[in-house]
Formats: sequence, C-alpha cells, structure tokens
Amino acid sequence: MRLTTILLFISYFITAQESYEKIKIKKSDYSIYFFNTTTTSYSINASSNVFYLRLGSSRKCKTLIEINNGQLKALSGDSLYKLAYLPGMNYRHYYINPTELNDNISPSDKNCSLFKTEVNGANTAMPDSVIQIKLLNLNGDTIHLVNKYYYR
Repeated sequence: MRLTTILLFISYFITAQESYEKIKIKKSDYSIYFFNTTTTSYSINASSNVFYLRLGSSRKCKTLIEINNGQLKALSGDSLYKLAYLPGMNYRHYYINPTELNDNISPSDKNCSLFKTEVNGANTAMPDSVIQIKLLNLNGDTIHLVNKYYYR
C-alpha cells in the first residue's frame, strides 16, 4: 500500500513538472515592435544597422519617429529599415495615406502605408556618437518608446 502511494505521488509530481503553462496574448492593434535584427547590444556599426519596425494599423497613422544623428531608409517590405548614420542631423519619419501625397500629416487616415521622411534640422542635443530614436504620438504629447544607440 505504501509503495503504491509513493509511486502515485512520484508519478503525479513528474507529470506536474512536465506540463507547461501557456500564456495567451491578445492581439492588439496598438502594438509597437522595434528592435535591431543583428545585435542585442546598444552599440551599432555599419554592419549591424538593420532594424525591424512594425506598428499596429491603428497606431501607424498616429506615430511620429524622430531620430537624432540618423535616418531610417526602407528595405524590402514595410517592416525592415536600415539606419543610416548621419552625424549632426535630425530626421522625422511618419506614415501617410498614399492617395494624399501633399505634405499635410493627417492622423485620421486608415490606410497609412507610405513611409515619409523629413529633415528636422541640425542636431544640437546629442553627441555625434549617440543615435536617439524616439517614437511618439503625432501630436507630440505622448512618448511611446525612446532608444539610444552608440555608433562605433
């Protein structure tokens, strides 16, 4: 009797360890995915400057990307971008509806698929070796993400 109780306890303990708890994440339309595809450090160079940027469709029309000492250049698709190191320059990036190609930024558009780039002046806030990437609301009142990378 004791042996069967011990064996049952051991088998229960083993099966309890093998079961994994699954985490379910609800797919949100307001997500932001931004990361470097080639390195996990905050130090980048010319060979590690490819970034993955994916914005949810509800956030895409309302997000402004400001970069000190750099500029994002689109690669294939709408999610891969190459960061060009441009010391002393500030750039702004945003998405617009391709049917409206004028320079007005319209956050109410639902089909924002065209990636626009503007020069935002000279950089005076950051040293030339620091690249700051900031994702914020189009109105500029809410900062969603700020990353600093060091160019070597």
